[in-house]
Amino acid sequence: MIGDSFVLGEGVQEQQTLPRQTLALLGPGFEVLNTGRSGFNFGEEVPTAQYFARDFHARRAIVVFVTNDIRPSDELARRQSLINDLVNIHDLHLAEFREQAWFAGHSRLLELAFSQWQMRRIVDGTIQWYLDCNDPAQNGANLQRLAAQIKAFADIPGCRVALVMYPLLESLEGDYPLQPLHDRVGQFARDAGLPVLDLVPVFRGQQTEKLWAHPTDHHPNSRAHAQAAQAIAEWLRRE
Repeated sequence: MIGDSFVLGEGVQEQQTLPRQTLALLGPGFEVLNTGRSGFNFGEEVPTAQYFARDFHARRAIVVFVTNDIRPSDELARRQSLINDLVNIHDLHLAEFREQAWFAGHSRLLELAFSQWQMRRIVDGTIQWYLDCNDPAQNGANLQRLAAQIKAFADIPGCRVALVMYPLLESLEGDYPLQPLHDRVGQFARDAGLPVLDLVPVFRGQQTEKLWAHPTDHHPNSRAHAQAAQAIAEWLRRE
């Protein structure tokens, strides 16, 4: 299983990670190797898959896509100063906003309301930023690069690769706002001949905050990984 911090399991104990929980559900006769690394993107994940297929004779690989795997253009990168991938919302940024407010140090109620408003502003702005990364007019070259990297997974000799798309854990109560991005990447994978599992339906309608590792660390918690692992294990058996 290949991916970034969502595969590595940042924010949970080892036995609660996605690979370990998937392995527990698959049962005896299976081995699931966790090759996740924080900050990994597809440009680094392709050679990882090639290495394990060649040197470890891995015949199956599950690549876990997260929205922040799409490389931004230089212009989009310049807009990213307060985004933090919607995974780690650093307290430092919220503290800076509170200090700049006219009521700073005078009203705890206003500070709390302001923090909630500012968090909503960061989330909304970041979601739009991700949608802009999915816009060919703003990020066409990197979308083409992503399609080529997905095709490279399909071309690995002797190794069948499948793509699992793990949503960012934001705004899942209604229509997932980044579904258009999932649809595009899923189509890239299907065009390359890769099986695709989108985990958005698994999480849709749930209270998003109950899936976070921490209020300022929006990596999946053990509950979220358990649901993802269940869906993956059932999909592997079915397909």
